[in-house]
Amino acid sequence: MPINPHCFRHLQKLKLPIDVVFVDRHGNKITDVRINKDGTATDLKTKKNYDQPSALRSELSEPNGPTYPRLIYRGKDLRSWGVVAKP
Repeated sequence: MPINPHCFRHLQKLKLPIDVVFVDRHGNKITDVRINKDGTATDLKTKKNYDQPSALRSELSEPNGPTYPRLIYRGKDLRSWGVVAKP
């Protein structure tokens, strides 16, 4: 399944590709991730590609948890950068 178009537009404003840190719900680092120009995500530790950041989150952390609060870019989670799904 492709990335949510609304989230993707917000990510593009951050000038993709970007490298982020993926953390668990307690703020502990799980891995480094690159969000690519096409909205896919690459686990930089394993080099595994995912069709969207939430697929990575689902496999490495929580199957149904939030995605963008778990991705840290320049000291702030991506939700703080405005990357959220439409309400």
